[in-house]
Amino acid sequence: MFRCISNDRIAKDYCSGSPRLWETELFGSILTIIQKEAAVVMDKKALVQKADSKLAERMSGIDRQLYELRQRISIYDNDHIEIVFCFRNAFEQLEGVIADE
Repeated sequence: MFRCISNDRIAKDYCSGSPRLWETELFGSILTIIQKEAAVVMDKKALVQKADSKLAERMSGIDRQLYELRQRISIYDNDHIEIVFCFRNAFEQLEGVIADE
């Protein structure tokens, strides 16, 4: 059996009627409290998982956009290099024509 110890710690007659709990009642109360806390934790976990899945979807979309942008940049770089080579060849041909004249 457990009794209120506030009479000893806080003030005399703090616990009116000197309440007592039997172990079976105490364990039942503790289990109820633990179950309520567990439900709260599980609800928070579900919210976090939902937020994580939304974040994963957004990250996937961003990764896809980055991939597409990298592909465009790669194509641009290759086209740019080809244009530079074309201009270089054209200038070399012009230099050759000018040198022949």
